[in-house]
Amino acid sequence: MSDGIRQAWQRYFSPVREKCRRVLGDGDDASDVAQETFIRFWKQGPTEPPRVALAWLYRTATHLSVDRLRSRALHARAVPQPVYGTDLEASTASRQLLAQLAREADAEELEAAVLSRLDGLTHLEIAEVMDVSERTVRRLLARFDQRAQRQEESP
Repeated sequence: MSDGIRQAWQRYFSPVREKCRRVLGDGDDASDVAQETFIRFWKQGPTEPPRVALAWLYRTATHLSVDRLRSRALHARAVPQPVYGTDLEASTASRQLLAQLAREADAEELEAAVLSRLDGLTHLEIAEVMDVSERTVRRLLARFDQRAQRQEESP
Protein backbone atom coordinates (compact mmCIF):
# COMPACT_ATOMS: atom_id res chain seq x y z
CA MET A 1 0.00 0.00 0.00
CA SER A 2 1.44 3.38 -0.95
CA ASP A 3 2.11 6.03 1.68
CA GLY A 4 -0.60 8.28 0.21
CA ILE A 5 -3.25 5.59 0.48
CA ARG A 6 -2.10 4.58 3.96
CA GLN A 7 -2.25 8.21 5.12
CA ALA A 8 -5.68 8.69 3.58
CA TRP A 9 -6.91 5.50 5.28
CA GLN A 10 -5.57 6.54 8.68
CA ARG A 11 -6.90 10.07 8.39
CA TYR A 12 -10.22 9.63 6.62
CA PHE A 13 -11.55 6.10 7.15
CA SER A 14 -13.36 6.90 10.40
CA PRO A 15 -15.10 10.04 9.07
CA VAL A 16 -16.06 8.24 5.85
CA ARG A 17 -17.46 5.28 7.82
CA GLU A 18 -19.41 7.62 10.11
CA LYS A 19 -20.83 9.44 7.08
CA CYS A 20 -21.97 6.08 5.67
CA ARG A 21 -23.49 5.13 9.03
CA ARG A 22 -25.56 8.33 9.08
CA VAL A 23 -27.02 7.36 5.71
CA LEU A 24 -27.40 3.62 6.23
CA GLY A 25 -28.04 3.41 9.96
CA ASP A 26 -26.10 0.18 10.23
CA GLY A 27 -22.49 -0.07 11.39
CA ASP A 28 -21.69 -3.23 9.43
CA ASP A 29 -23.07 -1.86 6.16
CA ALA A 30 -21.29 1.43 6.81
CA SER A 31 -17.96 -0.36 7.30
CA ASP A 32 -18.51 -2.36 4.11
CA VAL A 33 -19.28 0.77 2.10
CA ALA A 34 -16.35 2.69 3.59
CA GLN A 35 -14.01 -0.21 2.74
CA GLU A 36 -15.38 -0.35 -0.81
CA THR A 37 -14.75 3.40 -1.08
CA PHE A 38 -11.10 2.93 -0.16
CA ILE A 39 -10.72 -0.08 -2.47
CA ARG A 40 -11.88 2.11 -5.34
CA PHE A 41 -9.54 4.87 -4.16
CA TRP A 42 -6.64 2.39 -4.13
CA LYS A 43 -7.53 1.03 -7.59
CA GLN A 44 -7.63 4.49 -9.14
CA GLY A 45 -4.16 5.26 -7.79
CA PRO A 46 -4.65 8.58 -6.00
CA THR A 47 -2.52 11.41 -7.33
CA GLU A 48 -4.58 14.36 -6.14
CA PRO A 49 -3.73 16.70 -3.29
CA PRO A 50 -5.35 15.70 0.06
CA ARG A 51 -8.29 18.16 -0.23
CA VAL A 52 -9.25 16.78 -3.65
CA ALA A 53 -8.78 13.21 -2.40
CA LEU A 54 -11.12 13.90 0.54
CA ALA A 55 -13.78 15.28 -1.81
CA TRP A 56 -13.38 12.19 -4.01
CA LEU A 57 -13.70 9.87 -0.98
CA TYR A 58 -16.73 11.73 0.32
CA ARG A 59 -18.46 11.76 -3.07
CA THR A 60 -17.74 8.07 -3.68
CA ALA A 61 -18.93 7.09 -0.19
CA THR A 62 -22.15 9.02 -0.78
CA HIS A 63 -22.73 7.30 -4.15
CA LEU A 64 -22.08 3.86 -2.69
CA SER A 65 -24.31 4.57 0.33
CA VAL A 66 -27.14 5.74 -1.91
CA ASP A 67 -26.68 2.62 -4.06
CA ARG A 68 -26.89 0.45 -0.93
CA LEU A 69 -29.98 2.33 0.23
CA ARG A 70 -31.63 1.90 -3.18
CA SER A 71 -30.75 -1.78 -3.17
CA ARG A 72 -32.42 -2.19 0.19
CA ALA A 73 -35.53 -0.45 -1.07
CA LEU A 74 -35.67 -2.58 -4.20
CA HIS A 75 -35.36 -5.73 -2.13
CA ALA A 76 -37.94 -4.47 0.39
CA ARG A 77 -35.64 -4.84 3.35
CA ALA A 78 -36.58 -3.39 6.71
CA VAL A 79 -35.59 0.16 7.55
CA PRO A 80 -32.22 0.18 9.35
CA GLN A 81 -31.87 0.64 13.10
CA PRO A 82 -31.59 4.22 14.32
CA VAL A 83 -28.24 5.96 14.52
CA TYR A 84 -27.40 7.52 17.84
CA GLY A 85 -26.79 11.20 17.33
CA THR A 86 -27.85 14.57 18.53
CA ASP A 87 -31.40 14.28 17.22
CA LEU A 88 -32.23 10.60 17.04
CA GLU A 89 -35.87 11.04 16.10
CA ALA A 90 -35.19 13.44 13.22
CA SER A 91 -32.30 11.30 11.95
CA THR A 92 -34.43 8.15 11.99
CA ALA A 93 -37.36 9.88 10.30
CA SER A 94 -35.08 11.26 7.57
CA ARG A 95 -33.55 7.85 6.93
CA GLN A 96 -36.97 6.17 6.84
CA LEU A 97 -38.22 8.71 4.33
CA LEU A 98 -35.09 8.20 2.23
CA ALA A 99 -35.65 4.45 2.29
CA GLN A 100 -39.24 4.89 1.11
CA LEU A 101 -38.31 7.36 -1.61
CA ALA A 102 -35.35 5.31 -2.85
CA ARG A 103 -37.73 3.25 -4.99
CA GLU A 104 -38.74 6.19 -7.16
CA ALA A 105 -36.11 8.94 -6.84
CA ASP A 106 -33.10 8.99 -9.13
CA ALA A 107 -29.58 8.64 -7.75
CA GLU A 108 -28.68 12.34 -8.05
CA GLU A 109 -31.82 13.37 -6.21
CA LEU A 110 -31.10 10.91 -3.40
CA GLU A 111 -27.48 11.98 -3.21
CA ALA A 112 -28.45 15.64 -2.84
CA ALA A 113 -31.02 14.73 -0.19
CA VAL A 114 -28.49 12.69 1.78
CA LEU A 115 -25.91 15.46 1.65
CA SER A 116 -28.48 18.04 2.69
CA ARG A 117 -30.78 16.24 5.13
CA LEU A 118 -28.39 13.81 6.80
CA ASP A 119 -24.99 15.44 6.41
CA GLY A 120 -26.21 19.00 6.83
CA LEU A 121 -24.23 20.46 3.93
CA THR A 122 -25.15 23.82 2.39
CA HIS A 123 -26.25 24.08 -1.23
CA LEU A 124 -22.81 25.42 -2.17
CA GLU A 125 -21.06 22.50 -0.43
CA ILE A 126 -23.39 20.00 -2.09
CA ALA A 127 -22.71 21.59 -5.47
CA GLU A 128 -18.96 21.19 -4.89
CA VAL A 129 -19.25 17.56 -3.78
CA MET A 130 -21.56 16.62 -6.65
CA ASP A 131 -19.75 18.81 -9.18
CA VAL A 132 -22.95 20.55 -10.25
CA SER A 133 -24.32 24.09 -9.98
CA GLU A 134 -26.16 25.41 -6.93
CA ARG A 135 -29.20 25.81 -9.18
CA THR A 136 -29.09 22.09 -9.95
CA VAL A 137 -28.86 21.33 -6.23
CA ARG A 138 -31.93 23.47 -5.54
CA ARG A 139 -33.80 21.73 -8.38
CA LEU A 140 -32.85 18.26 -7.11
CA LEU A 141 -33.89 19.09 -3.55
CA ALA A 142 -37.16 20.63 -4.73
CA ARG A 143 -38.00 17.43 -6.65
CA PHE A 144 -37.08 15.36 -3.61
CA ASP A 145 -39.27 17.54 -1.36
CA GLN A 146 -42.20 17.15 -3.78
CA ARG A 147 -41.80 13.38 -3.70
CA ALA A 148 -41.56 13.45 0.09
CA GLN A 149 -44.72 15.52 0.37
CA ARG A 150 -46.62 13.14 -1.92
CA GLN A 151 -45.33 10.20 0.14
CA GLU A 152 -46.48 11.77 3.40
CA GLU A 153 -49.92 12.59 1.93
CA SER A 154 -50.55 9.05 0.68
CA PRO A 155 -52.06 6.53 3.14
